This record gives sequence, C-alpha cells and structure tokens, in this order.
Amino acid sequence: MDALTNQVKSMYEQYPYPSKDAGIPRLAELYNLLQLFARETGFDFKDKRILDAGTGTGHRLVEAARSMPETNFVAIDITEASLQTARSLADSRGLTNVEFHARDILTDTSDLGQFDVVMCMGVLHHLANPEDGLKNLTARLKDKGLLFLYLYGEVGGRERMRRKTIVSLLNKSSDNFEQGLQLIKDLKFDTFEYGWNLPVDDVQLRDGLLVDAYLHVNEKLYTSESIINLVNGSGLQKAALYGITTGQCGYLYDTTPNGTCSLRVPKTEVSTWLSSDLLKAQFEKLNLRERMQLMDLWFEPNGYTVVAWQDNLIDELPGGDRLTRNGFKVER
Repeated sequence: MDALTNQVKSMYEQYPYPSKDAGIPRLAELYNLLQLFARETGFDFKDKRILDAGTGTGHRLVEAARSMPETNFVAIDITEASLQTARSLADSRGLTNVEFHARDILTDTSDLGQFDVVMCMGVLHHLANPEDGLKNLTARLKDKGLLFLYLYGEVGGRERMRRKTIVSLLNKSSDNFEQGLQLIKDLKFDTFEYGWNLPVDDVQLRDGLLVDAYLHVNEKLYTSESIINLVNGSGLQKAALYGITTGQCGYLYDTTPNGTCSLRVPKTEVSTWLSSDLLKAQFEKLNLRERMQLMDLWFEPNGYTVVAWQDNLIDELPGGDRLTRNGFKVER
C-alpha cells in the first residue's frame, strides 16, 4: 500500500464515513439511484451480482441490500473500522445477500470474481491513482457489465475548496483532525453541500462529515472533459453522465433541449439557457463534448454520477434513450 493510501486509510480509521454509529437514520441514496436506473431503462437487478468498491461504513449499501433481497452484494473497503460497522449493520438487519472484504481498489481483486454491476460512489477521486483504480474495477465486470461512479465536480466545488485551503493554511498539520475541526467550526464553515447533507444532530456524525468535506488528505475534482479523459483507456466501451448534483439539488443529465425522459424527476433543462433563436442555432452546432463543457459552466456541478457499460448493454435496453443520446464512445 502506497504512502498516500495509508494516509487516507488512517483518516478513515479515526473518522469512518459516514459514521461508525450503526444507529443513524437509514440512508437510501444508493438504493434510490439503482431504482431510478431500473425504472428508466428497464434494467433488472434481480439475481445480479454487484460490487460496491469503497463501501465505507456501509450505511447506504446495507439499505440497498435490505430493499433488494434478490440481488447479491459484495462490498470492499480498506478500513477495518468501517467494515466492522458495516458488518454490524448487516447483521442487525438479518441480511444474507451481502458480504464484506478488506481490499484496496489499487491492488489485485481478481479473487472476488466477476460482477454484473460495479459501483464506486464517492471513492475513486480519493485514490492515489484514479486511472489505475478504474482499470482494476473495469476488469471485474462481466462482458455485458455496468459501472456506476460518483465523482466530485471541480466547477461547483470551488467554494468548498476555497474554504478547505483556508483551513489547511491555518491547521498546518494535515493529520491534526481535532484542531482542524475546531478551526472549521470557528470559521463557521460547518455547512454541507449535496452528498454530505445528512442528519447532523449527532456530534460524532457531524464531525465525520466535516473531516471528509474539509480535511480529507487526498481528493481530485473533475469536469466533464476530465471525466472523459479518465474513462479513456479504462477498458470500458461507452459512458455517459447519468446525473449531476448542484448545491443541495440533484438532476438527471441531458444535453438535448426539451429532451424526453420517462421519469418524473428534475432534469437539466438546457432550453432554459436558450432564450433566443440565435442561441438555439449556435447550440445546435455544438458537438456533445462542447455541449457538456457548456453544461459545466451553466449548472456548476459539485458532483457527477457516471454510468459506463460494455458491449451494447444500454442500447439494447427499452428505456436507454437518454443515456444513448448523451453517451460517448470510450477510446481504447
């Protein structure tokens, strides 16, 4: 294990994410994502084998496993303290469709076998080498496999990074989390963006979220362009932005003006920005990558949910239209 990964592991041993408390309210974000995907595309998760790479304390995964008893889940994390909480949660729910293993995403995980779906939600950007981590995860996919990523957004993350830099300059020592937490509170930076917006009445939970948001020892932020560069050469075949988060809101992603979607949930409405015939005409001339760059500037995402697939998996699904028209081929 490299030195940077050891630092990240040490941080999470002291402040497991989202909390080492098994009694916090159930977190349904992961289950909601999988259900949205299934409802829109027609993809059936029943009897599928799913890997959650970087499960943390497992609060989100356990809720998904509880709600999807006919789906088999395998979860990995580098931090034993987090896995202890995850196992306790699963045991308390009486779950038999989830198992946990201590693993580093940057090392060989071939002993875990192959998976229909691989998820790495809010983890890849913390790795010492995200590109190598993604290649390792792609290698775990079956021929018609599906991969979900959640990555931090650079454009919408500017304010958080500004605050993080202030705290870093004042704290001096990156591993002095207790002093860093006090500085965050004294500076009144103890507010949360989407992704950390959890019930925070519990002091221990709140401190863990603040460490993850403002004191993390390693993170990389992305734009749509750098996401394309990340997936190129990963072994994947096609990819698309499934959704974005901005501030406290989440949206399904679509670069098509007035594009249709079967789900009654908020979607990026490009037409809002195209108030004149000239704007519409110029936008129509743009290719997909140029449209995605504009979307970064218009919507300022602080996070991206990426979906990638092998073969023609999405193209063959009855409701994959939105992803197909916003998808791009991955360069080998």
